[in-house]
Amino acid sequence: MLVLLDVPTEVTSAGIVIALVAFSGGIVLTGLAAKPEWAFNILRRLLGWFPILKRLDLENRLQHFVDGIQPMSNPRVALTALIWTSIAWFCSLAAGYVLLFMMFDMPTVAATLSLIVFSSLSVAVPADPGNLGPFEGAVVGGLWIGGMISSATSPENAPAVALGVSLHALTLTIYV
Repeated sequence: MLVLLDVPTEVTSAGIVIALVAFSGGIVLTGLAAKPEWAFNILRRLLGWFPILKRLDLENRLQHFVDGIQPMSNPRVALTALIWTSIAWFCSLAAGYVLLFMMFDMPTVAATLSLIVFSSLSVAVPADPGNLGPFEGAVVGGLWIGGMISSATSPENAPAVALGVSLHALTLTIYV
């Protein structure tokens, strides 16, 4: 979606790469869910080349992993998961857009998309419990990339930081 918006070229390029990696990963996981023996054959070959890895009980771990992705081999389950994921993303975008109206006069779709995407990615950054700091920084960065603020480090960005704290609190409340 960021490809269609007026955001810096670097953001568009990174978005395309991330989308391709995610799409490819989804295809690989769906293939492994449908044909788990492929994963076990690859693992057995690796264990033959590196016998020391047998100490890690990788076959048992792979079995748990395959059990977890097995429902994705059912097209109905996969479609249901895709629909619910889309609904969840829409709700996140709607919440971000509404919160932007609380802090800024003229929110944009580009700013909403970038702040939600970056704040979602920030959760993957190893940080303290609750991810306090990286999440808010990602929101400020998303607003900067989306054109809502002129600089990610300006002291006049109190509304951007307040938005990050508010969105973080709302998100944690919803999850709890």
